[in-house]
Amino acid sequence: MLEDYTVGVDECGTGALAGPFVVCALGVPTNWEPPSGVRDSKAFSTEEGRVAVCHRILHDPSVIFYIDAPMPWEIDVAGLGVRHRESFTHAAKMVLQRVGGRDVVFDGSMNPLPFGRCEPKADATYPCVAAASIVGKVFRDKWMAQLDKSMPGYSWSSNKGYRSEEHEEGLRKLGVSMWHRRSYAPIKKLLEGT
Repeated sequence: MLEDYTVGVDECGTGALAGPFVVCALGVPTNWEPPSGVRDSKAFSTEEGRVAVCHRILHDPSVIFYIDAPMPWEIDVAGLGVRHRESFTHAAKMVLQRVGGRDVVFDGSMNPLPFGRCEPKADATYPCVAAASIVGKVFRDKWMAQLDKSMPGYSWSSNKGYRSEEHEEGLRKLGVSMWHRRSYAPIKKLLEGT
């Protein structure tokens, strides 16, 4: 059992109309020296830069991580709020099973969770949360790029399932796919024909 670890937890894909909602929990030693470039995943100017930093994070043998990725139909059944809470808790527990740390920092303001603490903008303050945001974002972006290859027409490799002109054009031409979140208002309106 490893000791003195801090676990950071962050999410990506909350507002996307398609694809999984991704939560990454990432544990590091409390005295961890992050690789150069670790910061909030949204602060990168290029995808290539974010991927390069992700590789540096994952090549650190002291890093332990777990990704929880509920699919659209799971979000539609339970609702994003429930899945959000469950995914944050589950991902953190999976990392805690491997490390001895008790310090868990969740990005955001969701309270109460069964353990840990929530801090808004934690990805700008805690390197372990920033690293979790990077790993989660790179995982989700690659997942959406692969989905674009198997189901072309929605431009998912560029918009990653978020609302964009190209995505909406795909919806007009091809309709709603199994990978869309049917409980989200824009998709729900399309299905209802309103």
